[in-house]
Amino acid sequence: TCKSMQLSWQQIYDADPDLVVIACCGFDLKRNEKDALAARELLKPLRAFKQGRIYAADGNLYFARPGPALREGIAILSRCAYDGDKDVVNELE
Repeated sequence: TCKSMQLSWQQIYDADPDLVVIACCGFDLKRNEKDALAARELLKPLRAFKQGRIYAADGNLYFARPGPALREGIAILSRCAYDGDKDVVNELE
């Protein structure tokens, strides 16, 4: 198994992602939303923040363990990443 790894804010700034999904394993949606809001000032310099592409999800339910919900987690990530692409959205729905 592979352990998760922690990134420094500098590593995140250097990558300047166009999409951020906060879905920490072990935490539900409410906790991840709370953490995202708490990190708001740190997230502001990111392209993802400027483009309104910061999302929170239930990491415990959809990403932390194998099972049918993992498929839903993939759909959540796909929807976040490709929401503007009608063909992808149609396939997800």
